[in-house]
Amino acid sequence: GDNDITFIIYYDWKFENLEGSLSYVGGKIHHLETAPQCLFGGIMSADVVDMYGQRVWYKFPYEDLLSLKVLFDGGLNFQKMCDATQYVKTVEIYLEHQDVNNEAEESESALQDAQSEAHDGETSPHDGADSGIERDEARDNSEPDPRDERVEEIVYEFVDEEEYNEAHRDTPPCSDDEEGDIESGYERWRRGSGELKIMQVFESITEFKEAVLEYALKGGWNVKYTRWGDQISEAKCAVVGEVPCTWRIYCSYEKSVQQYMVKSFQEEHTCTKDGYCK
Repeated sequence: GDNDITFIIYYDWKFENLEGSLSYVGGKIHHLETAPQCLFGGIMSADVVDMYGQRVWYKFPYEDLLSLKVLFDGGLNFQKMCDATQYVKTVEIYLEHQDVNNEAEESESALQDAQSEAHDGETSPHDGADSGIERDEARDNSEPDPRDERVEEIVYEFVDEEEYNEAHRDTPPCSDDEEGDIESGYERWRRGSGELKIMQVFESITEFKEAVLEYALKGGWNVKYTRWGDQISEAKCAVVGEVPCTWRIYCSYEKSVQQYMVKSFQEEHTCTKDGYCK
């Protein structure tokens, strides 16, 4: 159509930090001609890659890899990308599968390593990042997996500030006498509410786990922890189906508020409840 532009799609590749420079190595390239608003549908229709579990970034041809921005269908960066295509007719799309093995974690950390070097050691305002509600006490008290520390370096930190705050921008202010007030845009968890939200803050990882348990019990959801440690925790929906449910929540320490904060939250369940709650 008249609004079609060229998307250069890189997939089945992985990010690596080679001698201090961010690189995207291996894999394949596909050229897609479509309207910007139809990007995600166009990729799926082209049937070149399974989009389930893919992390997606974009940049323009004149930018380097450190300019990559995370892309969600309909998100703020998606709208920015669509607006910019009035003037730029080629966009580069980078896909990397959200795997849970060592290789994926290393490639994810390469993004943050290279970005940190480019910013001369500046600290990102948001740190970013799998574990089961049912597990024995010994495992719960065991030493954190060293890999979990590296998870802090993943691409959630790659989201720019506007995208990061988008989900929270409409949060109404609380009155001064509310103990669970919002401080600097971060909302404190309210015990007993059964609610989980993006940018919610907790005194500890233990408190976060209590909140997840409350959520599961109140809503009758079957969830499990997939990552855990002293500084991070992540839970996903545990319902088994042909297509895994997308519900997922990730919490880690946020230095700017000196508390633990929900930094990634896919709040909609795409499954049917299986009758279990654990």
